[in-house]
Amino acid sequence: MLEILKQVGFFPRACVWELTLACNLRCQHCGSFAGSRRPRELSRDECLRVADELAALGCRRVTLSGGEPTLNPDWDAIGKRLADHGIKVNLISNGWHWDKSHVARAQAAGLCGAAFSLDGFEAEHDRFRQPGSFARVLAAIAACVAGGLPVAINTTVHRANQHCLRQLRDFVRDQGAFSMQIQLATPAGNMVSHRDLVVDPADLVWLVPEIAALCRQSTRQFFAVGADDIGYYGLPEHGLRDDGGELPFWIGCRAGCQVIGIESEGNVKGCLSLPSAMHGEAGFVEGNLRQASLAQIWRGPDAFAYNRKHSPDALTGFCKVCRYGEFCRGGCTWTVYCHRQQGGEGNPFCFYYQAVRQGRFDLLTEPATPPELAFFAGAPPAAGRTAPHSSSPDDPPDAPALFALAQNATKACRLEEAHRLLGRALELAPGDVRILDLAGFVCFSLRDYEAAERHNRQALAQKPDHAFAHSGLGLSLAKQGRLAEGRAAVERAIALAPAWYEPYHDLAVLLAEAGLRDDACALLDRGMAASPEHADELARVKAALAEPA
Repeated sequence: MLEILKQVGFFPRACVWELTLACNLRCQHCGSFAGSRRPRELSRDECLRVADELAALGCRRVTLSGGEPTLNPDWDAIGKRLADHGIKVNLISNGWHWDKSHVARAQAAGLCGAAFSLDGFEAEHDRFRQPGSFARVLAAIAACVAGGLPVAINTTVHRANQHCLRQLRDFVRDQGAFSMQIQLATPAGNMVSHRDLVVDPADLVWLVPEIAALCRQSTRQFFAVGADDIGYYGLPEHGLRDDGGELPFWIGCRAGCQVIGIESEGNVKGCLSLPSAMHGEAGFVEGNLRQASLAQIWRGPDAFAYNRKHSPDALTGFCKVCRYGEFCRGGCTWTVYCHRQQGGEGNPFCFYYQAVRQGRFDLLTEPATPPELAFFAGAPPAAGRTAPHSSSPDDPPDAPALFALAQNATKACRLEEAHRLLGRALELAPGDVRILDLAGFVCFSLRDYEAAERHNRQALAQKPDHAFAHSGLGLSLAKQGRLAEGRAAVERAIALAPAWYEPYHDLAVLLAEAGLRDDACALLDRGMAASPEHADELARVKAALAEPA
């Protein structure tokens, strides 16, 4: 597919333009760390020049974004300049201050619509964004409907709302919205501090078909569509994509090929979601519009090389053996980057990956290939279980050497490599407590809580008073929804090693997630008394728990 894009030619068909990083909300999932303006945001005249340059390059659709784009006082003038060139322009807002005056300005500027973020019903949405935000969004939708401005909804899926998407779809349709875009919360930006809300990749085997079903139920009056971080392939694929596109299936990340992102200081990226200075990453910034024209940046010989010059050799993990690897190029670049920053390989947030891993061949259009099956040790495990990887000819022949390599891989956050090495080590030394301890930790980090539970129980069978295994067992049980059992196991670890601060910290977080904040704070108080050297860290956790949800 990349070769076809090359033959057609790269042009910025769609642009998402951050008019300002300023925002009047502090949303838990915000990947941009939005809040304050960037130090040197583009002036009105500079923005109008950029609008002309987008038109000259053939851009067809621009989304004005932020931050909160309406905090740039020239948002409608910029939108009008784009619309005057025949570009379809819409705007995405949090709706906090949106009223009929904004509707009038948008219509006068020639915008084709406005979109608002709505991430569930009142409890879920306000927890994710800000108390009172849900009501403000409904008022913004009503203002658009009353004024005749088409209105769309963007929904970010996380654990607190993943089971109510169908009801939310019906609700926003009844409010007068004409469309709903569904995207996954990515563990980046502010969401790094709220990883507990990120959808468990194993859930994609039911969640992606559910989203596809919602998309297939579209009508002329209302449609739903999956964002580019949802997929890929298998039976749900056709339902996820916008039927208005030339190819209604995933053709790989188009950042820098057909899509462009512009930051408010003038930095140009292939996609606005990709990281930059706010994330300590410069590799995705292709240039700045104060230093070069948009055409010069777009047409640079090495511009957007991660996509335009992509090689299958760059694929890692399951993507390297996947039948769709060369076509798909690993899925959403932003998702893959975030997973890699956490020590992962490939893209576990891929439907096809999870369907093969969990043996859900009924959800595929073709049988899994031998290399794909071999990646999961030849026999896909039951849902939620991580099978040991097959051995490599370079693996050392003894368990201690494998364990040492696994330790190094874990320290370097190469968790899938560590998992494969530990699987081999356990074949050679199934009762080694050190190997079982590390295997439990690695499986937990990979969110395979059943496997983590199994390894910790095996360690306890060898060493019944092993505090580390009791703590790991408790955490893995709690993550599977067995909080009472998990709490008892962690309390056993605390009784065995009262000065060890980590069980206090980890159990307190789980209790808080379950709504037991008072219990969590009481546990942290115990930890501060038992482990004075870590009292400051535990106190910071307690202070965070005291903040409004």
